[in-house]
Amino acid sequence: MPLIDRDRTVRINLPAPGEWVEVREQLSKGDQARIQAAIVRNAALRPDGTPDVALDIEAATFATLEAAIVRWSFPEPVTPENIRRLDPDSYDAVIAELDRLYARRSPEQTKNSFGASPTLS
Repeated sequence: MPLIDRDRTVRINLPAPGEWVEVREQLSKGDQARIQAAIVRNAALRPDGTPDVALDIEAATFATLEAAIVRWSFPEPVTPENIRRLDPDSYDAVIAELDRLYARRSPEQTKNSFGASPTLS
């Protein structure tokens, strides 16, 4: 069973010239579980047995970025607070690249690659 190498990164160029972020090439199953747990704020069963779940929209928006981003070109450190300060165009560029990078691979792609990328599903 392969382990995710948390030191392997990919650089994403941001819309502003010279600005970039480095993200983990792959997320582990543990990363995925933390992202999913952050999104569900409160889960319980109603008296009738049906689920009652509250979603944390802010966490859903930023949990993946917090797990993925390891470095960037800005002088400020990578922190959850600073990740939330990304401008909308940079945020969109990072999310688009993460969607591509972390997309589930077909069996043929997996067979011909270094390893399967985890997804956020």
